[in-house]
Amino acid sequence: MEFNTGTIAQMLLEVADHCDDGEAFTIRGVVNALLGVDENHVLTLQQRKRGKFVSPTESSAKHNRNQKWLHWLAHREREGIKTEAAVAEIAEVEGASRATVFAGIKAAEGFLQRGQSMFPESPNFQNPRPNPAIKRIT
Repeated sequence: MEFNTGTIAQMLLEVADHCDDGEAFTIRGVVNALLGVDENHVLTLQQRKRGKFVSPTESSAKHNRNQKWLHWLAHREREGIKTEAAVAEIAEVEGASRATVFAGIKAAEGFLQRGQSMFPESPNFQNPRPNPAIKRIT
């Protein structure tokens, strides 16, 4: 979904339809300022950084893919397969380059390490690999 003045205004109007009259009045005032129809107020929508917006759905899918690759690699390593061979297998099956797989696994391990530093007692952030690739996050 593209975020622009029209789509944001439409979303706000849908929210206003489910609010009480006082809140709906305020939200519709914001929509009017956003669309430029309010004679006293103007609200502009700007993207802070140039570049492609990555939706939360895409970001979540990438995170899940990276975690899947990490667990797949850990499983193959526990079976005695060398890291390079396991990564080559993952890359071939998933249709990704070896560099992409290595980067994804490193990102997944980084996520687990950050989670472990924040929640040391939680079993949810244990790295499944017998010999994790990264020792620390800089």
